[in-house]
Amino acid sequence: MIDAIRARLARRWALAKDEASWCGLVITVDDQSAMVVVKPINATRVIIAAQVCPLRALEASAALQYNAFAPRGALAIEQGTMYVLREVVTIDDSMEDVIEELAREAVRLRTNADGAMKSAQALSHYAD
Repeated sequence: MIDAIRARLARRWALAKDEASWCGLVITVDDQSAMVVVKPINATRVIIAAQVCPLRALEASAALQYNAFAPRGALAIEQGTMYVLREVVTIDDSMEDVIEELAREAVRLRTNADGAMKSAQALSHYAD
């Protein structure tokens, strides 16, 4: 199963990491890089996780508020050090589109987190 997913991803992006149970991609969005991991969890679904920012760059309350209104995926903590935008999707024709959308949103969130986004106020546009 991972071989078929790996081949499918390699048609669109260069694989930055090629592990036995997951693939790592670096996707360029608006001249910035998004690191994305794709990992099968069974025969029909994969986890897609795009790195956003270190934990210190975003308050937990802001992450929770974002999750309440997120258009795609949810912020999660990866290995206790990093926020990732994560979604479980089926392996179908739209998987690559979801990867691209999560990468784009992760870059947007990181860009905001690098500036003044320490509080939930920075994400309040989702509540409007």
